[in-house]
Amino acid sequence: MSPVVYNGVIKSLIIKNMETQLKDLIGCKVNKIFMNQTHLKFETDKGDFTYEVTGDCCSYSYFYDFYGVENLLKNGAIIDINEVELEHERKIPKPENDSLQFYGYALTTKSKDFGEVTSVFSFRNDSNGYYGGSIYRTGNIEVLPEITQDVIEVKEN
Repeated sequence: MSPVVYNGVIKSLIIKNMETQLKDLIGCKVNKIFMNQTHLKFETDKGDFTYEVTGDCCSYSYFYDFYGVENLLKNGAIIDINEVELEHERKIPKPENDSLQFYGYALTTKSKDFGEVTSVFSFRNDSNGYYGGSIYRTGNIEVLPEITQDVIEVKEN
């Protein structure tokens, strides 16, 4: 992906593309989840889906957290996936003019007890403020730590 200043239409097209990559999971029942800083893998009833985060030039992307893991594993198939605004601002100034961007995605399933329930994972992109990150489907990665409960912060690979 070439360097892009994230604003207006260009940003919305990139976000839409990332969301489209994840839509492959709709209709799948998640059986296992594996995650490290660069990869997120879902073992489902319809096969494995592995995603990788990457940063544009001069930036670094990494998976950060995943909430609602137990619900995702025990509920039925994913019925919807959407980008979510996180409580943090999209860009937070850091020392030395660095910028931190947050990307969050909600996976919606149906609980027998509570109806529609969402599970949310996020990744972050650290850059000089002119570049961003993205998520895309990649080939299967076999050796990743399995997660069975919420992840507050992914530690280094």
